[in-house]
Amino acid sequence: MIKAVVLERRHGSVLLKQAALAGTPAGVLTSGALTDGISIARSIKALCIDYEIAAKRFALAVGGEKVICQSDRAPAGAAQDLEGFVRDEAAKQLAYPLSAACIGWQPVEVMIDGAVLWTSTPVEQVDWVRETVSLAGRTAVFVTPQACALANAYSFNSAPTSQETVLLVNIGARCLTLALMRGWAIAYARDMVVTRERLDAQEPLTQRVLKAVESQMSQLEKRALPHKIQKMRLSGGSARIPELQEALTQRLGCPAEAVDPFHKVSYSPSSASGRLIQEHGPSLAIAAGLALSALEES
Repeated sequence: MIKAVVLERRHGSVLLKQAALAGTPAGVLTSGALTDGISIARSIKALCIDYEIAAKRFALAVGGEKVICQSDRAPAGAAQDLEGFVRDEAAKQLAYPLSAACIGWQPVEVMIDGAVLWTSTPVEQVDWVRETVSLAGRTAVFVTPQACALANAYSFNSAPTSQETVLLVNIGARCLTLALMRGWAIAYARDMVVTRERLDAQEPLTQRVLKAVESQMSQLEKRALPHKIQKMRLSGGSARIPELQEALTQRLGCPAEAVDPFHKVSYSPSSASGRLIQEHGPSLAIAAGLALSALEES
């Protein structure tokens, strides 16, 4: 799905201007990855026309198995060169050259003692997204990992403390995003492709999601220390499926519930965008997080 959220800040409150979604064009996926930028650009233009979205500056999210987002504790003496520390950590984990990566970082010691949050995304992936939105007649203000957008929506609506350890699970049509939150900081996040081929889609969704979560459980439990995961917040089109919520609750031993990414956003439930949110709110979590990020940048 292609999703868009437009927010504005007024008198100290965040107001919803527009929310929109449309189906992804057929044939734009190759081995689970988006490749047909021209068709996607046409769909973005059509969505903006259909929903009367006049905004020209977009915030965009990227995801996939090559995107890394996590917090690591810097050793004593590294405070003067956190960028160097981050680049060294990235070099150890990347499956591609460091020169081909977009690296970002920020200290998060307020939430995780002595830690720095860092992200890495392939340059070619960022360039592809920017070029695609440019073909739609828009400008990419910034591009961020899906996990960061998800975390931004959660943090804005929940105002968590450093004692809260929450697992965010975004269930997309082809990709699952896990983001372990310590307060408002991402301790560990990964994207996993769960529908790569037609045979994958024949396996029940609940089983695919459980297998993906279980493959990361050792890292999630390790990164949560000295705490345990206290709750899960689900987003994406399948977030409200009771069977999935129950299966995740049983597997992790903590409650799994659908997230409300517009909990602190003002809007009219009777408006077209309001009705769309009532029906598809969890599906728009990443788009809401991107819109909130754009507000912070403006």
